Amino acid sequence: MLFNLILIILGLAASLLTYFLTPLFAMHWAYAFLILPMWLGYWIAILGVITVTLTFVCYLISLSKKEVEKPSKFAYWCCSGIIYWLFGFLWIKTTITGKELLPKDTRFLMVSNHISMFDFLIVFAKLGSYQIVPITKKETFDYPWAGPVAKASGFIPIDRENPAKGLRAILKAIRLIKNDLSSIFIAPEGTRSLGGRMNPFHAGSFKIAEKSKCPIVVACVSGTDAIHKNFFRRVSHVRLDILEVLSSEEVSNMTTLAMADHCQQLIQDYLDGLEENATTKE
Repeated sequence: MLFNLILIILGLAASLLTYFLTPLFAMHWAYAFLILPMWLGYWIAILGVITVTLTFVCYLISLSKKEVEKPSKFAYWCCSGIIYWLFGFLWIKTTITGKELLPKDTRFLMVSNHISMFDFLIVFAKLGSYQIVPITKKETFDYPWAGPVAKASGFIPIDRENPAKGLRAILKAIRLIKNDLSSIFIAPEGTRSLGGRMNPFHAGSFKIAEKSKCPIVVACVSGTDAIHKNFFRRVSHVRLDILEVLSSEEVSNMTTLAMADHCQQLIQDYLDGLEENATTKE
């Protein structure tokens, strides 16, 4: 919220300053250069107002219940739009491959590697029409801006140190898929992996697919770990590659451990291929 208020103040300041200075240079070549900051300031202020308004609406929605059983489509749309704009503001260029593989007539479980807090935001920004709700750490709900929006949008908090609450998150994800309310995104590693080598996948994450009898979308995220280093310095190139979709029939014939091993190996092999190609180009 504070970030959005700063945007509004800066945008209005740029617009007003340019507005009052323009008459002084009305017949001067500098006039052309004053139009640009005024235009940018105007739109920055407008975007700031929009994000503050949508955040406040999501906050009101989140207050209606202690726990949101049914994700608000409006809040989800707001969140997706805000993150989409934020990606542009932070100079994040996203490439998605394999999007045509995504199931169009059924809910699914999407799993991927985990290298940054921005991983699931790519899904929100670029695959918003599929209404994919992420399972994320409970601390996300403590942030003054992200918390209300995440809650209203149906984000599922998980406490990695409390097995009972972790099971509750898995059961809620199963219920959302079975009731055709949303698809689910989860990073089965549970914590971020470093150095290109993935942490073991938790087989328990795949109980979601086993119990809801839904397809599994295997995805690979890359480049998000460099976003925080590139803020306003250079463009961040990130990728979301859809590698494979395990049908519900295939899922029913596999154990959760087999699902975890298969998905992890598929993603790791793809990451190794990306690293090998990068090394070859150098």
